[in-house]
Amino acid sequence: MSALTSACALARACYGAAAVSVAVVEEDALHYVAADGAGADSIVGTRLAAGRGIAGFAAATGQSLTVRDPSSDPRFARDVGASTGYLPSTIQCVPVDVHGEVVAVISILDRATSDDRAGSPVALERLVELVGALLTPGDDGVTARLDRLEPGDRAAA
Repeated sequence: MSALTSACALARACYGAAAVSVAVVEEDALHYVAADGAGADSIVGTRLAAGRGIAGFAAATGQSLTVRDPSSDPRFARDVGASTGYLPSTIQCVPVDVHGEVVAVISILDRATSDDRAGSPVALERLVELVGALLTPGDDGVTARLDRLEPGDRAAA
């Protein structure tokens, strides 16, 4: 399991969500690189044209948003949801900004937790920071250090 997949699993557990995914911003697309939960196996590897879908909107604008009825939102990429076998009732998309540039989007589907400590805005900020650190090669070597851990220790980290 990759460090990003472990971060998705941790977020899913904290938020009581049906699924959590990370899509990396590429030149012309969002590329789903990690996920945990409903449809995870199907969404990883999927590419969504730049600006398409609710996650694409978050990537293009840098705005976090929660959509409570995706099926009635014109930005919703229904075909992508259908291809995973899971159509959510709510979607929360949070851009991951590193040095002023959106590098990824975290999508949280059907989040159950909103007011407790694990579901707090501070916890979401820390998740965004973690994903940003994992995606940004740099001096800290977070990804390399996590990848050297034994699977059980990596999941715990």
